[in-house]
Amino acid sequence: LTGYAITGLSSDNDSYIIKTTNGGNNWNVIFCDSSGSEFTKIKFINNNIGFACTKWLSGSAKQFKTTNGGDFWFALNNPASEPSYLDLSVLSEEELWTVDNI
Repeated sequence: LTGYAITGLSSDNDSYIIKTTNGGNNWNVIFCDSSGSEFTKIKFINNNIGFACTKWLSGSAKQFKTTNGGDFWFALNNPASEPSYLDLSVLSEEELWTVDNI
């Protein structure tokens, strides 16, 4: 019954991760990126560990990770100076691949 989704940019240039715990009847915002970047993907490998990424628009793109089911998200180190993450594949908690259409 638990699920996660991402949003595009709002009129305030915010992008959100939202979560449901009742099969989609109700959704709650659990994280907001207000850097001007838009979330593009979110993937969980188990009930606790998940990853999300953004694409570069007016702010810098980022990769995020949670280890507690989305209650707290932290930014990962980004390998490029101006990355843009359009998709991600999570191989394990320590390894994920991201791609852009450069």
